[in-house]
Amino acid sequence: MYGFGYDEFYDDYKLLGTFCRKSKFDRGELKIYSLKSDSWGSVDDCRLRKCKSREEVYISGIIVKGKLHWPNAKVNGLISDYKEWNIISFDLANEKWGEVEHPCYKEGYIHLYLGVLGSDLSIFCDNATSHVDFWVMKEYGVKQSWTKMLTVNYPFDTPWCDFYLPCFMSNKGEIFFRFVKYPMIYKLKDSSFRYSEAEAINGVQLAAMSQQIAQLTRAVAQSIAQNEVMLKTVEELKKQMVSMTRRRRNHSLSPDSSSEEEMGSDEEFVGATP
Repeated sequence: MYGFGYDEFYDDYKLLGTFCRKSKFDRGELKIYSLKSDSWGSVDDCRLRKCKSREEVYISGIIVKGKLHWPNAKVNGLISDYKEWNIISFDLANEKWGEVEHPCYKEGYIHLYLGVLGSDLSIFCDNATSHVDFWVMKEYGVKQSWTKMLTVNYPFDTPWCDFYLPCFMSNKGEIFFRFVKYPMIYKLKDSSFRYSEAEAINGVQLAAMSQQIAQLTRAVAQSIAQNEVMLKTVEELKKQMVSMTRRRRNHSLSPDSSSEEEMGSDEEFVGATP
């Protein structure tokens, strides 16, 4: 169980991770890292002890509304009863666990995946041999707001489809995702598939996530560097102001400087007398 996200309340980036010894996932320890304080802290591992499957420990949480989310099913995410699973959440701000209501989905054996469409928490229900349903939570935390957005039928018959989460949805109504190892594009307008011109690859999601993390890391590093430069500039200005103030004060209090100024004034006055 791990995840990375932005804590808007404290303006901080945090990383949650499970540390365990090899296959001892039931004895793992949860830790959270804060970028702002550059330190690790302990987290209540009550949810880790209640994980229903080993798979949950090794998946990344989905960040929505400042919370990380994971599906919690009995066996490798495969369920036959909607009561056999739930969605657990972790608030990055107060570091507390919680649950999010899921839709009452009843349609055979399915694989569950969490994702984000737009800015909304989404569930992708893979019905193994025929299609996948996309559910979206229009109002976060409100069970009644779960809406089945669309159903995507598989482009060909197969005894078992290796379906993966969409990578993103474009503003043109196209969903880009990976089917088996081929990147594909699904058009909402005419419910059609087309293969992407990209070569068949593995780990599309990982590549996309790595790129996002790299961009975020560069942005954070640049921001930190700019702040450090500004702080140094401010400190230098403060030192210069203090130094100038001290010189003026010492000059005004010096008896030699005052007498010299008086003598200079007399000489100028005498010299001006005809």
